[in-house]
Amino acid sequence: MNGWTPAQPGVYYMSHAVDGTFKSPLSDHRVPDITMWLFLQPFALMMGKSAERKWWNSDGVVNTISENGPKLNSSDSIVEYEADKPLRPGLWNFMGCVSNLQTNCDAAAKAACRYS
Repeated sequence: MNGWTPAQPGVYYMSHAVDGTFKSPLSDHRVPDITMWLFLQPFALMMGKSAERKWWNSDGVVNTISENGPKLNSSDSIVEYEADKPLRPGLWNFMGCVSNLQTNCDAAAKAACRYS
């Protein structure tokens, strides 16, 4: 689908990422925080211990690494939003990552968000 519907030059695209997990005190894996909906927590637990660490952070539905814009079969560009500059049309303006429990994601989530 991403290949069929590329970003249009006059349209403003904005993406936001959410991390609803934190590092487990018992292991190196990610676990859901208490504010995550109960029915999403098993999915977050599964993603929080997958093969590659960059895929561990999630919102319980999608890995945080996937939330900054389209990647698969897409030639769209993803740029980090800069508050002192205007939004750029025709590109995915990544607005940042927020956590369920804090206003900013921890270092692991920030690193995952920057992956494109």
